Amino acid sequence: MKTSKLFVVALFALGAAGTVQAASSSDYNRAKAEATAAYDKVNKHGYAWTVAEDALKDAEAAAKSGNWNKAVDLAQEATVLSEQAYKQYESEKDAGPLF
Repeated sequence: MKTSKLFVVALFALGAAGTVQAASSSDYNRAKAEATAAYDKVNKHGYAWTVAEDALKDAEAAAKSGNWNKAVDLAQEATVLSEQAYKQYESEKDAGPLF
């Protein structure tokens, strides 16, 4: 779990270092579709993280206010979180009780 949090922090740090380009509604729609697909993939196994769901909701709110850059960033965050949750599912799906 610490590794995945560190990965997300590093991802954002790298993103902040680059130049910022204005995002559009089509950029958001692409990012949202990718995030939704990643979230649905892990959610069908019951392993979706609530932070990913929150990021999707926040992305939608940012999009409704016309803040496309923030909306895209949050959708991409939701994608990363959902992908990490799926990796957790994969590593734990065959785990049994420890007693």
